[in-house]
Amino acid sequence: MKFSTAGTTLGCMLWLIVFGILSSCILPTTIVVGGLTAASDFALQTIEPMLCLEGTTAKLFSYETTTTNAFGHSQPSTIYELHCVYAKGVILKKDPILYASLWMGFVTAIGLSIAALLAIVLFVPFKVLIKKRLNRIQKLENTAVIGHQ
Repeated sequence: MKFSTAGTTLGCMLWLIVFGILSSCILPTTIVVGGLTAASDFALQTIEPMLCLEGTTAKLFSYETTTTNAFGHSQPSTIYELHCVYAKGVILKKDPILYASLWMGFVTAIGLSIAALLAIVLFVPFKVLIKKRLNRIQKLENTAVIGHQ
């Protein structure tokens, strides 16, 4: 069994750090973008095949309602629902939750993929520098051991 070298272990740890830093910037952005684009035609077209039956069309409906805040007071709010509508206008399915969850998950997965790719691209120069530094340290240790004999 071959154990990983110090450079490989350090490289993995540093990649995770770079990925974490990039994710902490990219994920909040994707959540905002997902929230702002949830009512777009692209979002509806993307989610429609997953939720609606064949021959139906996804339409977004909104209506005003009230919600209770953290202090127990009612306040106005808008609710969005995805309706799968048959050609004659008959609503076959109403979905207030899964539509938004799938869309936000889709956008978040794209954000994580971008963060992972950027971490790989940005890590390559760091890996080269780390390898050079470790080789230089090993050479210094080897010369110190030889010099003391």
